[in-house]
Order: sequence, then structure tokens, then C-alpha cells
Amino acid sequence: MSNPVPKSCKNRKFISVLNTADETAVPTESFSIMSYNVLSQKNIRRTMFPYASSNSLKWKFRKGNLLSEIKHLRPDIICLQEVTIDHYHQVFQPEFTKWGYIGELHFSYGKNHGVAIMCLKEKFSIVSNMRIELGCQRNPNDPDSFYIPDNIAQIFVLEFNENSSTDSLTQLTNSNNSIPTTPNVEGPLELDSQSENELDIGMPNKKHKSSNESLETSFKESHKNRIIVANTHLYWKPDGGFERFQQMTKILSCCKQLSADNKYPLLMCGDFNTTPDDTLYTLLTCPKPLKLSLDMTEQLLPTTTDYDSSEEQDDFPDGSNTDEKITQQLLEAQKNIDSIYNNDLNMVNSKLNKFYSDFKNYTFFSSYSNYSQYDESHLNNPKWTGEPLYTNYTNWKGTLDYIMIQRFPFKDTETNSINKCSTNNNSQAFVLKEILSIPNTTFLIPGLPNEAFSSDHISIMAKIDYYKN
Repeated sequence: MSNPVPKSCKNRKFISVLNTADETAVPTESFSIMSYNVLSQKNIRRTMFPYASSNSLKWKFRKGNLLSEIKHLRPDIICLQEVTIDHYHQVFQPEFTKWGYIGELHFSYGKNHGVAIMCLKEKFSIVSNMRIELGCQRNPNDPDSFYIPDNIAQIFVLEFNENSSTDSLTQLTNSNNSIPTTPNVEGPLELDSQSENELDIGMPNKKHKSSNESLETSFKESHKNRIIVANTHLYWKPDGGFERFQQMTKILSCCKQLSADNKYPLLMCGDFNTTPDDTLYTLLTCPKPLKLSLDMTEQLLPTTTDYDSSEEQDDFPDGSNTDEKITQQLLEAQKNIDSIYNNDLNMVNSKLNKFYSDFKNYTFFSSYSNYSQYDESHLNNPKWTGEPLYTNYTNWKGTLDYIMIQRFPFKDTETNSINKCSTNNNSQAFVLKEILSIPNTTFLIPGLPNEAFSSDHISIMAKIDYYKN
């Protein structure tokens, strides 16, 4: 007997995505992938969610909803953010293990939550994984160094198991494209516990090779069908464009290190704390180099300096307030600010040029970038290039979560040189087939979490075909 459909899934369906793929071509593999910020219990404050019922904020209630939703959708790959460390070991990992998943939690030291990638062991083997500390301290002896917050990312190299049937993906969808009952999972959600002395610290498990140990052996056999999956939760402050740019640069550098000369295609998931009209989104989704406007470049300036000197200053330390002294002080202040601004602008442009050079082959398309074509209720924000109006629904509402798919360039068969880029939701390696619909506001108002949806974010999910030349 199948489990009942969770409330969070009842009004969601998989939507077929328009693409120009050759319908007669048979994919090498097919798989599904989810990204979900599950809202760490450590981050919940009553003042943050004044509209929420007391019950909907309690972990005892929330954990059942979250597990039921993930169990019901049963993605082949799960990328979670804001996973409370003890909840991972006491709740998520035991349940996922029972359902046939393997994976790892990684977190920053000093943080009480992290990110986790889980995958179905019948479908994938974990070849290697990398834990990436995204933060760094400012070096007082280096004027070009900046403090970057200690967020975290993880990268898995996954290998499709032999005979990992593409039929497993078709179990996810019935004939009318609605969400099916959960396949191959029986029994109620019984939550296991784990003693504190059994907890690890979020580092790569000994049964998997770490990145440095396995780079050579991981990529010896080029005939293997392998993909790279990155998962992250970037810096949260709205004015933290510089910090997020630095963090993403570090992630892509590590992905490039693992990619074996770009042999293995990349999926990047997570809560990027980036809206579709932010510069970072443009940097990820457009061919490089780019000609950014000054406004877009200024989004990436460090916020350690206030470049606005227009604030009135009525009094000075010596008690004077003459017009002449005020004018002189303001002129000096403006010179200093202009100098700092120009230095920062030059520094950012230098970093952008290096970004363009280092990651010219790392252009992505977002799985939900054309979502407004399929749901007219999401047509209201033309700046968001077709993305949903929201994946985060609280007092603030907007799109922050992404499944980014690497857009592989096509090669000229005679010269083997790259001569053009894909202009649709296809690539040499990946073809996006379906995406999970976004719940209507009817089920979300006045905000999340609520009795049906137990995070302030909405899960997103894509079904993808993988082709290997």
C-alpha cells in the first residue's frame, strides 16, 4: 500500500520543458536532482516568522513534513542546505540510508548547520568528494585582501553504475505528469536516533576518497559515465555581492580542478542568495567575457566602505562649523572616497577579467530560467528572465534557489574547435526534460513555513537526460 501524498506535493506536477533535442536520440543515462533549503531549526526565530503557527515552527512537526516530501519525490540526487548537524545524524541520514541513499554532510567549523549531497546507491557510486571552506580572513599586510564569510560548499564526482536503468526515472511520472506515489519505499516514517559519540564532523567519509587522494585515479578511465555535482549555500546579506562573487569563484575553481579538462559535466545546486537580476546570475548564465554596465559592476564592490559622502556633518572635533572648514572637510573626504572607490572598481574589474579567463567554458543555464512560459502567474517580473517569482516565501519573497546546468559548447567536427554556444536548454552533455512546478501563492500565503510546507524555501527539482559522445 502506497503512502499518502504529502500536502506539499498535492498541487505540484512535473512540467515538460521545450527543447530542440533530437527526439530519436537515446540518452546515455537519465536522472533527477533536487535542491532544497530545509531551514535549519537553529535559524528559526519567532520574530522572523510572525505569521507562522507555533506548531509549524517546531522540529517535531517539521521533520515529518520534510522527510515525507523528499521520500515521495525520491530524486536520484538530493542537494540540501541548512541541515542542522545533529538532525542530519539523528534523522536525515538514518532515513535516507533506509531509502537507499548514500552521501555526506559538510559544514563550516563554528556553524551548526551545513550542506548535504545524497544519491541513490543503486544509481550512483561516489568516486570522490571535496569539502570547500568559502571563507577567509583579511590579511592586515595585504591591502587587496578582504574578509569573506565562512560559508561552505561540497563537490561530488558521481559515476553512473553499470545497468543503472534509465527506467528508474520514468517511475517518477505517470501518464498525466502528476507526481506519483513513492516507488520502492514501504512503511511509515519511523525516525531513528543516533548517539552523540557516533557523530562525525562533516568531513569526507573514509569509505570515499577525498579530492586530493583521488584526482589521479578518479579520471583514469575516460569511458566511465561521470558527472560533477556541486552544492552550496552562499553568503546571505543582500549587499554581499562581492562576497558571493568571491565564494562562487572558489567553487568554480575547485570544480575545474575536479573536471579532468572539462571531460565531466557539472551541475551546481543550492541557495545562492542571488536573485535573477543580480550580477552573479549574469556571470553564471552568459558566455564570457561580458560587458557589464557600471551598475552591474558596482554590485560586486566590497561594502566595507561607504562611498556616499553627502551626509551632512555639522560639527567637527574642534567645535567649529564654519562654511570654509565644512567645505574643506567635505572635499578631502570626497577625494578619499573617490580614491577608494576607484581602487575597488579597478580591483573588481581585474577579478572579473580573471573570472572570464579562468571560466570561459563554465556557462550555465538555470533549470527554471523559462518557468514563466509554463506558469503565467510568474510573468510579473521581466527583470527575472523567466525565472519563478519566488523560491523563498516569507515577508520577503523572491527566487534564491537554483539547479544550474553546465552549457557545453558545440565543437566543429572538422577542426574540433569551439565555434558556437548552445542557445537553448540543451548542451553536449545534458538535456533538461522536466521541472517540478512551483506551488501557487494560494497555498503559501501569508508566508512559509506553514502546516504543509515546513521550510521557508520551496524545493526545486529537475529531470535530466545525460548524453555522452
